Parts: sequence; structure tokens; C-alpha cells
Amino acid sequence: MEINASEDYAKKMRAFLLELSNRLGVSLNWVIDVYYWLSDNIKSREFQLEHETDKPTRAEIIRVFDNGEEVIGVRLRFSSDSRRNEYYYTTVGRYGAKCTCERNMINGKVCKHIVAGLILMNVINVLKYSRVINLSNYEWLNEGSKGSLREDS
Repeated sequence: MEINASEDYAKKMRAFLLELSNRLGVSLNWVIDVYYWLSDNIKSREFQLEHETDKPTRAEIIRVFDNGEEVIGVRLRFSSDSRRNEYYYTTVGRYGAKCTCERNMINGKVCKHIVAGLILMNVINVLKYSRVINLSNYEWLNEGSKGSLREDS
């Protein structure tokens, strides 16, 4: 029996989201909420349609880092949920992640913007290379408080 592309994508995403929630030690529901929050609010500068230029968005892809074999990082801009005209910049990659939001800056915790960056990297990798990113390569997820997550972020 052959699995079509959308079923294969859904299967890979489910497995990745489950592994991510396990690695972070948070509920799968919270990770899925971040996934839907991201998918409802993302746009890319390079692939923006003409009629979408004035569409409000919370998340924007600034750059995707790709070595030709896999996606190795992303740079994103998120608008603040509570402050007008304020943006947070997030960079996520294999060797670390950084976000300019208060929760990440003050507490040194993994915020929802970093989790969204990991999810986006995986989405692009699955669509482009047909495989999920290997979270075991992201050792910073396990390093003390840097791997801790703020579920209230």
C-alpha cells in the first residue's frame, strides 16, 4: 500500500512534534499549539504574494540557512503579542538558539519563538529533503537551564 505525500508529511510531523515535546519535557499539546500558532502567522519575504503585502502577520522568515543536504538554521522575526511595533528576532541552528524576547533574555530559557524556529526548520527540511531533522544533533536542548522551557511563553 502506497502512502501519498500528504500522509507521509503528516506522519513525519507527528513523530517530530512528539520527539520535540519529549526532549523539552513539555506536553505534546503545548508543542502542537506552538505549531498551529506558527502556521497561522508565518510569511516569507521571498515568497510573498502581491495581495498579501498588507496582510498582518506575527512571524516572518528572514533567512533559511541550508548546506545543500539539510536545513541547518533559520532567522525569524516575531511581532510582540502584547506591544505594538515591537519585534523579537530569533535565530535557531544546530549549535544554539537565541531570541531577543524577555523570557529568553532574562531567564535563559527556551521560549516559544525558539520552539517555533525548530518546528519551521523541520517543516522546510521535510518538504525539501523528505526527512525530519535529527534532534539528537541539537545538544543545546539538553544543556542545563538552556534546555528548560517556559510553557507560559
